[in-house]
Amino acid sequence: MPISPYPIPAKARQRSMSEELSNTHQAVLFAHLHRTIVPAGGLMVPVVLLADFRTGGLKVKWDYGIIGSLSAEFRHQFPSIDAILASGKNPQTQAKLEFHEGKVRAYVFVADNSLLIPANNPPDQPWTLVTEGSAHPYPISISNPDVLAPYSDRQILCPSHSGDDPHSLSLWCEGEYLGKIEGLAPELHELVTHYETLGLVSVIRCYVSEDGTAATAELLAPEEISEAVLEPPVSPIPTTDLPYPQSSATGTESNAAEHGGASSPDSEGNWSLRLPSSRFFAPTPEQIREHKEKIRVKSPSLPESSAPSEATTMFQAQPKQQPVVGVGSYQQRDNHPEPQPDSSASGSSRSWWWLLAILVLILLASTLFILSRF
Repeated sequence: MPISPYPIPAKARQRSMSEELSNTHQAVLFAHLHRTIVPAGGLMVPVVLLADFRTGGLKVKWDYGIIGSLSAEFRHQFPSIDAILASGKNPQTQAKLEFHEGKVRAYVFVADNSLLIPANNPPDQPWTLVTEGSAHPYPISISNPDVLAPYSDRQILCPSHSGDDPHSLSLWCEGEYLGKIEGLAPELHELVTHYETLGLVSVIRCYVSEDGTAATAELLAPEEISEAVLEPPVSPIPTTDLPYPQSSATGTESNAAEHGGASSPDSEGNWSLRLPSSRFFAPTPEQIREHKEKIRVKSPSLPESSAPSEATTMFQAQPKQQPVVGVGSYQQRDNHPEPQPDSSASGSSRSWWWLLAILVLILLASTLFILSRF
């Protein structure tokens, strides 16, 4: 089954929700780890969340195998995950692996539901996401507070520019200048410059406060820069019209019924995908007749002929043709009769049977002679 990852933050505003995987597949985990050393503090790995239609929860996939599952109760807390799944994408987050009593334990981390899906669209140019890694917070010096007002308590995607100062980055939002990240590690400034050299726009996740007056950016630590970070995926978050993430707790059932969307799993883990009634209509009798005429198969009519002796079908007698070179005709078969079975071969087989019978009789006579002596 093809999988289209949709990166979501594992932690935002230094908050995260986690759950230990159940039904962990130890063989798959150890096959993935191979010779990888798991540090004492655990190992963070990227995982993809898949819908589990049997339990109503989520299956967790790491690289090429399913490593475990999450409960329906955990999934119920994130309507945005259902919205991403309903759009044909699969949320991608992080999991932490730890050794405990000879087994591997895995914990999946997901940020708050309101911060999972960006409130704005990424740039039209080729771009990449500066990953959050361990999500070190950097306050943003806001120069234009009016830009943040529509995005209170949401995640926004902000294109950045390196500039000349190795300790700061300039940020934009929807084409308007937002402010700067100051006190930045020089390695992160070099990383953004590296992306710009590749012809990519560097986009940073920013999280707006609940009152819409402040925002913070969360980035990886300098020691987390790896080869995978230096060769990032291009435009990892697609511009998709996600279904409205309905939630019974917020009273948005009517909105979901109007615009359509994926429902949150109920207490038994069941969920549904609703489509607005405006997309359906009852066909008229005339439309039904036209549809039947289109799908009906008709044979072509045969031309009328006054001469009954002339054949008009595909079974018409064909004129005699000269035999093709290499293919024998019936006359050639008459000139070359089929070979007859060899009589000498059958005679030789009968002589072998007579010789075998004589040998058997000699053996019987010798046996009787020996027995008569005793």
